[in-house]
Amino acid sequence: MQAASFGAKAVWIKDNKWQHSSFRNSYSRPMNTAPQILLNRVELLARDFVGIKGLNHSILELNTFPNNSVIYIDPPYKNTTKYGHTFNVIDYLSKVDKKVYISEGYKMFDDAHLIPQGRCTTGINGKRKTKENEEWLNIFIPK
Repeated sequence: MQAASFGAKAVWIKDNKWQHSSFRNSYSRPMNTAPQILLNRVELLARDFVGIKGLNHSILELNTFPNNSVIYIDPPYKNTTKYGHTFNVIDYLSKVDKKVYISEGYKMFDDAHLIPQGRCTTGINGKRKTKENEEWLNIFIPK
């Protein structure tokens, strides 16, 4: 559904058990756990992703892709909660020979686009008022 995350919360499997990087016991944000919301997400993916082939692999194992691939990486943003493994985007890009789109909270390359509506920073209860986080779509083009 969302590569290595569910409802913006990193999840992974270790020792045949779901793991997550939060103090909460839920595997998605509390306001997104309603069964109908989850079903709606799955229905949208099933309807709109016809013809798209997803891969269920560790990104650390993937560095060659078919010619018609669209490669999108949405790693934990800098200075945010990490996944249950280490992943260095820049090191990974040195092994890839295709264009790669990377979502991040800052501009990584000259070819980058600020997404007009940043990430929500209001907290779970919606009351915390902080500056909106920037979100960038960075485009890596190998030389």
